[in-house]
Order: sequence, then C-alpha cells, then structure tokens
Amino acid sequence: MKSLCAALLCLLATGWPTRHSARHAVREKPAPAAVSTTTVPTTPVNVGSVGNEPIVLRASDGTLYISALQHFYRSTDGGASWTNLPGPPEASQLNLNSDSSIAVDPNNRVYFTFDYPYAGTTAVCTSDDRGDTWTCNPAVVPGGTDRMWVLAPTPTAAYEVTNEGLYETAFLMSSDGGLTWVPRAIGSGVLEPQSGPLLQQPCSAKVVQPIKIYGTAPSDVPELKLYVYDPATTGTVLSDVRPTGLELPTALPGGAFSQNGVLYVVSEEANSAGGRQVVMARSADEGVTWTKLPPLAGTTIGTATFTAVAAGAPGHVGVLYYYTLDNGDPGALLTSNWSAVWAESFDADTAAPTWTTTTVEPLIHTGAICVAASCMGSQRFAGDFISAVIDPAGAAHLTWMVQAIDPTSHLATGASAIHYARIQTGPASGYVAPPCGSIPLPVQLNAVVSRKTHATQTFDIGLPVTGTHGIECRSGGANGDHTLVFSFADPLTFVSSANVSSGNGSVSSSAIGSDPHQYIVHLTGVANAQHLFVTLHNVQDSAGHSSDSISAPMGVLLGDTTANGAVNSSDIAQTQSQSGQAVTSADFREDVTVSGTINSSDVALVQAQSGTSLP
Repeated sequence: MKSLCAALLCLLATGWPTRHSARHAVREKPAPAAVSTTTVPTTPVNVGSVGNEPIVLRASDGTLYISALQHFYRSTDGGASWTNLPGPPEASQLNLNSDSSIAVDPNNRVYFTFDYPYAGTTAVCTSDDRGDTWTCNPAVVPGGTDRMWVLAPTPTAAYEVTNEGLYETAFLMSSDGGLTWVPRAIGSGVLEPQSGPLLQQPCSAKVVQPIKIYGTAPSDVPELKLYVYDPATTGTVLSDVRPTGLELPTALPGGAFSQNGVLYVVSEEANSAGGRQVVMARSADEGVTWTKLPPLAGTTIGTATFTAVAAGAPGHVGVLYYYTLDNGDPGALLTSNWSAVWAESFDADTAAPTWTTTTVEPLIHTGAICVAASCMGSQRFAGDFISAVIDPAGAAHLTWMVQAIDPTSHLATGASAIHYARIQTGPASGYVAPPCGSIPLPVQLNAVVSRKTHATQTFDIGLPVTGTHGIECRSGGANGDHTLVFSFADPLTFVSSANVSSGNGSVSSSAIGSDPHQYIVHLTGVANAQHLFVTLHNVQDSAGHSSDSISAPMGVLLGDTTANGAVNSSDIAQTQSQSGQAVTSADFREDVTVSGTINSSDVALVQAQSGTSLP
C-alpha cells in the first residue's frame, strides 16, 4: 500500500482499452516434482529475507505459496523449506514498495498479480507448473495503480481489483482462466484505497471485499465495511456497501469464509486498559446481517494489531496478530516488544466462542507498528498486513514478519524476514460441504421496527439493517423497555434464541408472533445514547430457508425527534410546534412520553435531554 503522497506522483494512463489480451510466456522448465510428505514444521520457518506483506495460500495439490511484494515463494514439502522463485520478468524490477496478491484455482493454476515499478502498471500472470514458468498480461491496468487483489474461484472465472490512479477502484473479470480481462470500472469518483482481499461465499455468484470506509458525510462513521460486487450484472458492478459494525483495524482489513459459507471479519477496538483488543463479527448472509462476538479474552489488556482471520470447517476460526503487553497506539509504542500470536476457536459459530491462544514467535519486533504513511523506515517493518489460511484438513498456515533484535540493546537492527508456521491443534477435519444445490438459502428479512403503543395506537420506527441506524427517541420508561419486531418474507418455523449482541440492555422475552411472519423481541434495561444490536440465532422458515444469525441495529436517543443523532433546539422546537395536536403517523415521534398526547410533558422531557447525542 502506497501513501497518498506517492499516489499523487503516479503517471496515469491516457487510455484504457476495453479488453487486454497481450501476453508473453517466459522460461520453459519441466513441472516440479510432486509435493512431498516431509514432516511439516512445528516451529517458525524462515521463508526469506526479501519482501513484505506476505500472503500465504495452499493449493489443492498441497503446494504452499507466499507472495511478498514482488517476491514469489514456494514450498513443496509442507512448509519445511521454501524457494524464492525468479517470478515473471516484470516482478524482477525490484522495489520494496510494490504490492502483490496471489490466488489458486481448483485446478491448481496460480495467479500472481502485482504493480511495477513503484505505483506503476498492474500485471496479472498465471502458471500451470507451480511458478516455474509464467504466462503474463503485463498491462491489465496501465498507468499508476495500487493495492491489487485477485480471486480465481473456478478454472475459468477470475476477478481482479486494483486502485487506478488516485485510488479509483477498478474491478476486472476474466472468463477464460486469466487469458483476457474485461474492465468493469465502478463509480466515477475517488473510492477508499485501504481494501482487503476478494472473497466468495461457496455457491454464490457475488464477490465481496472488506474495506476501510472513513466516510465524508457528517453522518458517516469510520467503519469496517464490505463491498459487494455482482459480476453477472450488466449495470453497476458494485451492488452494495454493507457495514459490519466493527471499528477500523490498524492494518488493511481481512476476512474469510468458512466451508459452510459463514463470513468472518476481524478488527481491533480500545480495551479498558488503554490498549487494543481483538474483536470479530460473523455473517451467514454475505454481510447483510452481522453478529458481533465478544473480544478475545487474551487481548483485553495490552495492545493487538495487524489482525488476520482464517476460517475452515463450521465453527473453526483463527486470528493471527501482533501483540504487546504495553497499552497504547501501536504506531506510538516506540519501545514495545511484540510477539506473533495465533488464537484459535472451534466453536466460533456460538454466541461466546472459546479460544486457545498460542504465541507462535516471541520478540518479533521492538518499536512502533504502523501502516501506510503513518510511519516509515524500520518502524514500518510489517508493511500493511499479515495473513493466515486454514486448509480443508484443519491445519492453519501462518505467515508474518520478523525483525532482527540486538541481544544486548534489545533494539531492532533494521533487517527483516518472512516467517511461516503450520499449526494443527485439533484432529484432521472430515467436513465435506454439501453440494451447492442442497445448501438452504438464507431467511429473507423484510424489515425491523421498534414498536410502541401510544395509549390506544401503535406506531413503528424503522430500523434499517444496513446504512444509517434508525433512532428510537421515545421513552422506555423507568426500566428501559422497548420492543423490536422482525418481519420476514415467509412464515417462521423456529428461532433458537435472541440476545443483545452489542450494547447495554437485555432480552426479557422473545417469540414468534401471532403472525408467524414476525418475531417479537422484548428488551429491558436499555440504556440511553447508544447503538444497540439485537441478534436472532438459528432462524428457519416454512420455505426451508435458514440463517445462523440475523442482527439489527437500533440507535437509542431519548428526545431525538428529528432523528439526526443529537438532541438540541430543533427537537425542542419541533415538539413545541406539535403540542396539543393529536398523535398521528406524522407526529408520533414528538410523543416521547408515549402517553397518546403531545403536551408540555413531552416538551419538558426533550428539553431535559438537550445536549445528548449518539456516540
């Protein structure tokens, strides 16, 4: 990932053909020997001393690959040893600031994409002999490009995303195994450059990408979100932007689909000790609804950063991250000692997963850890991310950066290297995903509302599950009682439970309604001035659809009749203007006391809340 200043220096292409097909083949060599059965390592292995931002993948034939900027490494003995292959000729234009990504299709074709030279043209190369020879399209996107990602889910279909020019995201697709690429530019403006890898849910036609969204509108909140691309559409390929409910991570974001199609994303947030704790969210419907999980217990003190998530069989999830016992901003901890840590769970599909934490390598770095233009030189030894994957048998493959430490001064010497480890803490997985046609579709949620009865009339406040949160401005009484109604397209047959997955409050009771299209959740103890998330678990309907979890957010701000996130003079004026009026669908928000009449009591309550706002 280049800094914004560097991007300004990029020379932009003057034209972009609708299809690139120029290719060249390099180095005719025989295919490498079959992958050996050498005992795999249980301690960190030195992959190489050149490169950064390592991405590890395991092919179905057992070959392991790591791309690290323009460098390409291969292991055919289960990770016990690694070879730094020459790579395509464009990649030999060495520059430690270039970006790269790799993918492997089901037939073991390797995709290697990178920009050259610094912030230059994006190339996509493929290899059918495990990286010994390459066939390249050297200019899939010409001109100044940055931070590319590639995905090859089938032997023919492949997708590429790169930031062209000043971070204008471009989406490209290939239907012939990387032979030719068709650009599908998205949007006409500048989009966010701090993107994560391309991912695809099993049996889905859509492609998703975690991304750090800072937002520009006053109502926007910096948040980890999800781009949803629809390659099959003839219209705008970027079909949706979905919030995850997580704060922005320090490094570039990551995500992973489990073998049963549950998406996991991970980030960090402030802990009570003044450091940063690891938090995770999961979604069973490609990011439409999310369940935020409790923070990893081992990170509630100290500071974690560079979180990378991997997923395998149902419930099997791991997080690789850098960790120090010191508390603070990772980019400002100038003397802290960091370790590489792996946390693993086999019940991540529950409300409160249990985690086993392993320090895979202590003292991998001393000093600050930061990304992009935040810090440079030896302080930026880790680039912008690290990575991990879990293979079908349940083994985790991890790669991270280390920096040599002087044993006397305990300070970094400036030299860095890529390390790898294989960890398998449980038995070999025997999970086999069902055929695509047999996987139930997710339950279709139509709407969520906050419902209250004003004397004899019932009025609902809409609570969108994506975008800006709906705001409940009416009083919950002395006990903070509220009622949420989830409405579905088909009648419900079963919901195992409901809980407050984030925020202050609890579920007092919940059940399928007299109308089976609805699920009613009664809340109590709901605090004011907060964003609260309510999650339903194991939802099933009469059409045979099922969802592991469905979440809905609600902003709670007493007296915010204008629903702008703050109580001020405009709310007071609005309530005063309706005083004495009958409560209708047009003015029920001003009846904040829920008495059935808008009067001086409502005005007084709004005035008493003036100055409060949502976080």
